[in-house]
Amino acid sequence: MKISRLKAFFFFLIFSSLFFLSIHDVMGVFDVYKLLNDRVIVSGPINDASTFAFAWSMFVASVFMIICLITGKKLLWIPKIFLIILGLITVLAFLFGWRINTALKIKLHEKNYIECISKRELALKYSSRTYVLPPKRCDFTTHK
Repeated sequence: MKISRLKAFFFFLIFSSLFFLSIHDVMGVFDVYKLLNDRVIVSGPINDASTFAFAWSMFVASVFMIICLITGKKLLWIPKIFLIILGLITVLAFLFGWRINTALKIKLHEKNYIECISKRELALKYSSRTYVLPPKRCDFTTHK
C-alpha cells in the first residue's frame, strides 16, 4: 500500500521536533545530575522517567516516518517482534529515567544538599524539589 510522502514528511517534522525537544529535557536531567550549581531543582521520578521514555518513543516514530518517506509504503510489513522489542526498550528507558532520579537524590544527600521546603512544588502534573548547598539560600530548610 502506498502512503502520501507529503503526509509522511509532515509527521516526520512533528515527531522529530518532539524528539529534539525531549532530548533537550533529557540533557537537562543529566546537567542537574552533574551538580554544577549550588541550587538544584529536581523533578519527580515519574517526570524524569517519562521524559526518557518519551524521547525514545519520538526517536522511534521519527525513524518510522523516515522509512515511510523513503519507501512510500505503510509500515504494515514490520514484524510484530520488532515492535515488541521497541516497546520493551521504551519500558527500559522509563526505568532508566526513574533510576537516574533516584541516584540523583542519593548523590544530593551525599554532597550535603539541603531541601528547601518553601520552594517545593508537589502537584499532580508537575512536581519538583529544590535543593541548595549552603543552608542560608532558602527560607525554611530541613535535612532529609
